Amino acid sequence: MSRKSDAKSVTEYTDYQEFLLSEFQRRLKKNRRYSLRAYSRDLSLRPSALSDIMNGRYGLSASMARAVASNLNLSESEALYFVDLVEMKHGRSALLRSGAEKRLRKLRAAMTKSIYSAADESLYDQWYYAPVLELVTVLGQDATPAEISSRLGIQVAEAKSALEALCEMQYLTQTDSGFERLNEFNSLDVPTKSEAIRSFHKHYLGMAAKAVETQDINQRKFITVVLGFDSRLVQEGRAALDVMSDEFVERFSPNRGVDSVYAVTMHLFRVDQKKNET
Repeated sequence: MSRKSDAKSVTEYTDYQEFLLSEFQRRLKKNRRYSLRAYSRDLSLRPSALSDIMNGRYGLSASMARAVASNLNLSESEALYFVDLVEMKHGRSALLRSGAEKRLRKLRAAMTKSIYSAADESLYDQWYYAPVLELVTVLGQDATPAEISSRLGIQVAEAKSALEALCEMQYLTQTDSGFERLNEFNSLDVPTKSEAIRSFHKHYLGMAAKAVETQDINQRKFITVVLGFDSRLVQEGRAALDVMSDEFVERFSPNRGVDSVYAVTMHLFRVDQKKNET
């Protein structure tokens, strides 16, 4: 039995045993005659072993995890994620478990960035949409149009319009006590030309230039490194910056304890030109 489009992706789980149980329940809901024995047959596992695994009494090995991922018809990236969930929990050494955890963070970040829609790009329509979204986390119930207007230096009408737009894009929802955040947004790297995204980046470059002059040096950090570079490695360099950005966000953007909104800008671009390029 192959997985259907209504199945939740394994990347939505942080425990592989919970994923296996959820997948079994999904199949059982589709076919009331489906059984644990049928599920174990589909996964090439003994019924007793599968029961022990789903109930946390027994763990999969990495090789067994790869076989189960194949039997579940997981995509290549999902299979890697599934195996690392297993390794993070049952790896034979702390080094293996730590390595799996780090790979999971990178895979989650890469998969998040691979999901792109028109709604995502709409976040760039106005420079203040992203900070408004962050201020909902910072301010909680105090995230009113008036307070957002004061914090960002925009009009109250602009703050109200931003909140409405973010609700329409399903990044926020309005409750009796204010606004509640539904989805995360930190950055989006789209490999296509977009005037909205170019304008977004240019605006923040301008804000960074202003911060050099107006913000206390102890409240900001600017680094510019000029180096000789092998242009054949530019894609590898781009990927390295992605990893650096993801690790920074994971460390410094928790769900609690935030009291302000900062922006981080990083740039990799060529400074010189060959004679035949001028």
